Amino acid sequence: MKMHTVSEVAEEFGVTTETVRAWIRGRLLMAIQPAGEHGSYRIPDSAIEVFRNRSQRIRPRTAHATHAPKTVQRLDVDQLYRTRIEPVLRETGMSADELMRRMGHDSSLVVRFPSFMSDYSVYVSRAARRVRQRAVALDA
Repeated sequence: MKMHTVSEVAEEFGVTTETVRAWIRGRLLMAIQPAGEHGSYRIPDSAIEVFRNRSQRIRPRTAHATHAPKTVQRLDVDQLYRTRIEPVLRETGMSADELMRRMGHDSSLVVRFPSFMSDYSVYVSRAARRVRQRAVALDA
């Protein structure tokens, strides 16, 4: 699965890197943040293809979008998993890792589950934060 940086995508579409980040925050372009909530975005080929096919013309009007939809922002880590991640995994019969790999090669999965990559990224970030907080509490 070929992954692209925000800069590469911006250059390809002739827009700024902030516009690409706004598309990602606005959930117009799916991306992965391997390092969690504060890491750099990586955009798979399949997500670029889906974005290109859906976009008749590029409208960078998502600058006011939040990082994640309000429904996701209000969910704690367990609720996020139960309501947004687990149903997709159950429907596909795949693990999250397998689904993410396949989404990199099969744009039909990205179309079928457009928010999964973003939701999973938020989930992993929150789960990691919870583990760190519990480790700190144990050390205290």
